[in-house]
Amino acid sequence: MNLMQSSFTNRRKCLLQLASLSFTLNLHLNGQSQAQTDNNFSNTIKQLDDPPTGPSSADNLMTNEDSIASIMDQISKEVPKGQVYLGVGPDQNYSLMGQLEPSHGFILDYRKKNQLLHLFQKALVEISADRQTYLENFWSRNFPELPIGLNDLENRLKTIAHQPVNESLLQSTKEKVRKTILKWNLLNEQEFQEIATIQSRLAGPGPDARFLALKIYPTLGSLITMPSRSGQPSHWLGSEPSYAGIRRLHVSGRILPIVGDWAATGSIQRLAGYFKSNKLQVGCVYMSDVEFFLLRGGLFQKYIVNLAELPLHPDSRIIRTSTREIRHPERIPGRSSTTIVRPLRRFLEFAKAGKIKVWEDLFGVS
Repeated sequence: MNLMQSSFTNRRKCLLQLASLSFTLNLHLNGQSQAQTDNNFSNTIKQLDDPPTGPSSADNLMTNEDSIASIMDQISKEVPKGQVYLGVGPDQNYSLMGQLEPSHGFILDYRKKNQLLHLFQKALVEISADRQTYLENFWSRNFPELPIGLNDLENRLKTIAHQPVNESLLQSTKEKVRKTILKWNLLNEQEFQEIATIQSRLAGPGPDARFLALKIYPTLGSLITMPSRSGQPSHWLGSEPSYAGIRRLHVSGRILPIVGDWAATGSIQRLAGYFKSNKLQVGCVYMSDVEFFLLRGGLFQKYIVNLAELPLHPDSRIIRTSTREIRHPERIPGRSSTTIVRPLRRFLEFAKAGKIKVWEDLFGVS
């Protein structure tokens, strides 16, 4: 390491220490220690969780929705900031929250593995003070300082993908993740082992990881560097400010993964009560393609009843994706999916009036 590199590394370490100290000081000034935050986080999850009903083999460790980037400019203008975000699935939720700056983020999914994935992500973010440290811990690879531009970042990630996993870094990161999660008193030993397996599976391919490892889907590296329609970073790992925003939410215990079924009596109704008692309003609901399965399973009306129980902001929006190839004016040519944003209250009016009969109707609601 030359003198310039050494100076830069030392300066970066000092900045990270200052950032960590500032965050801890803010917690104390607000009258809440990190231990209290962790305890509130754990208790809220225990209060809201349902027993898992989804398939234990579900393996959605990352998204296949390359159309999420196409709505980022729209939601930053339309969706009210500082409200509750409610979503489903893996970490595309963080990219959406990075744009929306919610007061809280709740991720409701009937798969236990989805909760384990988010607990792993929370722990990894907590031990990673900046985006570069996160990516080094996530992929167990060492690399120089991240560039600012998306094009430079894309080239850097392609280079990193060819590097082998640093097994020593992987094992030390696993130990740090385990130690962090232990504080929350949420998991048994089998679930800790499952998180360790998730960690290895995501680290192995690095930026070349794909949904279900299928080549028809985009790589994680391409998703991170995918721009919005206006050319801005769209992924939560595409820019330092976005990562920092998600980290603030995670460290303050305001991203909570809940096990629950959108169409069942249980978690979502308890969530509605929790929001009302804490005077919170939902500003955005992200459903991925879950509504397709609810329609197919005859559960759509139960889902609508649950959704209508939520305290909604007047300008709340619902985001949904079709991972099937459909003709739609908002589809970007070459993308494998289509994502749209619609007024949530208007959607509920259509659904209650019986105007949503097949899944194609979901993409015609205005």
